[in-house]
Amino acid sequence: MVLLSLSVEGSDSIGAYTFTIAKEYKFKDIKLISVNWICHSDALNDQIDDADADMEGPTRVHPAELGFKFDFLDSKDCVNYSSKADATETITNGLIPFGSAQYSLPALTGDETTQHGEVQRNFQDCYLMKNRPTTWAVGKDIIVSLYYRSVETDSAIGEWVVTDAAAFDDGSKYTVVLSLE
Repeated sequence: MVLLSLSVEGSDSIGAYTFTIAKEYKFKDIKLISVNWICHSDALNDQIDDADADMEGPTRVHPAELGFKFDFLDSKDCVNYSSKADATETITNGLIPFGSAQYSLPALTGDETTQHGEVQRNFQDCYLMKNRPTTWAVGKDIIVSLYYRSVETDSAIGEWVVTDAAAFDDGSKYTVVLSLE
């Protein structure tokens, strides 16, 4: 068993990052162990004004849903079906939703904002690939892409799109831990 930790900071990448394998790995299973993230840019949140949304109650912040797409997964491993506004479906191979963006909170003593800290989600027996003998040779590139579902238009949830510089800014980061068995 090998634990593979893939980390990206906002200053390193926009949307996708390519990791180059430095050692040969032979395995038949890949398990998702954990995801840690800080993603709190304004592009990943929509403040819902109750008057505009015909709702009663306090104004709310709606964070975007986040997901990873791994280039080594295909339709045999992982298929994500998600609905669109026009009642059709989008099918995306290799995309795994894992959580939501954080949002900035107004500070108690001024105009600054307070950011949420890092969020961690642990997974138990979450196989991304099972019983498929695989070899990753030295020099193999693995691409991990961070996706989100936009909530910028009156809290309407958009389709899955790769993050850009506005969504995955310099204050953002993530780490994915995989177990190769």
